[in-house]
Amino acid sequence: MNACKCQIQAFCPNDQKTAEVYLYLLKQAKIPHRFNIEKRYNQKQKRNTPEAFAITISCKSYELSIYLKYPQLQIKHAQGYLDDQQELNNALGQLRIELRERRPKLLSDKKKCHCTESELLDGSNIRPRETICKLLKRMYGTGDFLLYNDAHEQIANSRYSKRVKRKMLNVLCAIKKRHGLDSQKNNLDPDMLSAVMPYFNELDISPITLSEKKAKYCSEEVFPNPLKYVQGETIDLLMDTDVLQVDQLDNN
Repeated sequence: MNACKCQIQAFCPNDQKTAEVYLYLLKQAKIPHRFNIEKRYNQKQKRNTPEAFAITISCKSYELSIYLKYPQLQIKHAQGYLDDQQELNNALGQLRIELRERRPKLLSDKKKCHCTESELLDGSNIRPRETICKLLKRMYGTGDFLLYNDAHEQIANSRYSKRVKRKMLNVLCAIKKRHGLDSQKNNLDPDMLSAVMPYFNELDISPITLSEKKAKYCSEEVFPNPLKYVQGETIDLLMDTDVLQVDQLDNN
């Protein structure tokens, strides 16, 4: 076995608009150290750009991808590879979180979990879920995505010192303007961001916020942190419970 994937499906309530806005927020992630973000050649811009309907980060031993299922199947349908209209319709509102482990990571999981190769695929291996949780926390913190004004109010009304509040509000404003937690986008000092993230986590809010325009577009004002779906702490926006599915990949 050279690779496998651990897939967790987050179902928004049959609402593609909600899923699209959620992905828009998730694409503003902080890219962890030693990870690269997947880019594809853009014909219009004549250069490599981040994926339109996904965010994928990778290191040597695995990659994490968060993507919309519907656009993926739309392309297959247009190319004649998908004839099942019901399958296409069922993909509306689907946002998927997928960890793809390569051989070095699989061997590490097998050793640490003391499991066989078959047990890596039957749910006995808890390491993929742990890896997903660790990565999501590094990418987004642990708090929910709120409207900018609501997040601003929570910080202003918190018990923190004026100095801490000022730093948090500066970070909040910078991320709103630059659309991202990654220092390459927001020009923030990484150490400053790291220093205030525990305060954001304690308030259960993310520095990534939702604009009034986006909220109006999808009729949602709060999006749970994806970490809460994986850990089973919320069912907000879901049609069904989270699904953990492990499959072997034959093409890696």
